[in-house]
Amino acid sequence: MLKILLAANDDTIAPEFEESLFGRGVSIDVVSDGVEAFSFLSACHYDWVIIEHRVSKISAYDLCRYVRSHYARTSLFLLDFGGCKVSQELVTAYGVDGWYTLREDLQAIATRILLLSRAQFSDGHAGDLVCGALSVNPATGMVRLGGETIELRPMEFVLLDFFMRNPQKTYSCEQLWKLVWRKTGPPTDTVRAHIAMLRRKIEPHGQQVYLKTVIGKGYRLEIVSGVRGNTAVAVL
Repeated sequence: MLKILLAANDDTIAPEFEESLFGRGVSIDVVSDGVEAFSFLSACHYDWVIIEHRVSKISAYDLCRYVRSHYARTSLFLLDFGGCKVSQELVTAYGVDGWYTLREDLQAIATRILLLSRAQFSDGHAGDLVCGALSVNPATGMVRLGGETIELRPMEFVLLDFFMRNPQKTYSCEQLWKLVWRKTGPPTDTVRAHIAMLRRKIEPHGQQVYLKTVIGKGYRLEIVSGVRGNTAVAVL
């Protein structure tokens, strides 16, 4: 699943953008200021980051600098609907892939995302996230585990996809509740229950530990070397 972060002060931008991509197999996190954007960027990886030029608290350019210095392959775009006239020199200096100046361009951005995501994953394994014998294809929703076939429920897949994109990072139940389930408030037992169910499926008989419990802190995906499995795992 393609993951997108949209940072915009203008609260009318997000609904338009989300409507254009609704039901298209993408996950969109929306934040309203630079501090919140930085928090999300520090916590996980995004395929696309789209920033409104007038975003508050932390400047759009500082956010662009952070994205480009930490995530070289992330697609990075600026929105400028206020006539600020972003210069080509600034775009080049901060590693921005492009900028859009008209509200009508939101549809063009959505179309470009869909086209590029299809191209990225058109080759069956080109977009696979791999950890040892475990691999996830975000576009097709297929998981592969050497030697076994496993059926994953939708939220199990979303949780695994999140960990595969953010290996070696430890997340508490509270963070997973916010970043994966996109819920606010104290987490329920749902997070731990899904961790347990996912473990039973990707770590049969304890042969290989992928999801490690970090006592007092949370969970993380361990980087495992090994041969990629060739068994398809369907997501139900």
